[in-house]
Amino acid sequence: VVAILPLSLTVNDYTSLKSAIEGGETEIVLGDNIILDAPLLIDEMVTVTISGTYTISLAGTFGRGDRHFYVQGELTLADGIILDGGRIAGGVEVKDNGSFVMDGAQISDCRSEYGGGVKVMPGGFFDIIDGTISGCAADGMGGGIYLYADSDMTLSAGTIEGCSAHFGAGIYMMSDNKVTFE
Repeated sequence: VVAILPLSLTVNDYTSLKSAIEGGETEIVLGDNIILDAPLLIDEMVTVTISGTYTISLAGTFGRGDRHFYVQGELTLADGIILDGGRIAGGVEVKDNGSFVMDGAQISDCRSEYGGGVKVMPGGFFDIIDGTISGCAADGMGGGIYLYADSDMTLSAGTIEGCSAHFGAGIYMMSDNKVTFE
């Protein structure tokens, strides 16, 4: 019996990270801190796990309506990864049928109108296995996490701290959400 394990690809900059995601790589390891020049899309047919012990931050061209990642497929941020919004843009937006797993990562200092750290759109799923969302802010609702109607979230472990918003500093949920605490 021969087992074939997924190979990981190490990336060191925005261009190589973007190319790896667009090329369908499933296991991406950060080899250095990365500054995003533009938001990254995890397409609906893509499943990506990003690991390493580095920070993904934003170039000065980002605004409050932008995010580090827009997820239509599946994204896992593993232990050691830090998304740093620099108080200028949001962390992750999970689209319809998208799935975001936070497995030990940290999302910090992200800011947006809704869901400074994470915004989950209708039909999206967010699973917090472990990790921290800290110092995130929303001008409207959901400083840490904003769950639109008909979105789901599972919270196994983790911390949401020091976040702020007009409504729901930590988590803001609309109607018809399925939220599970394990």
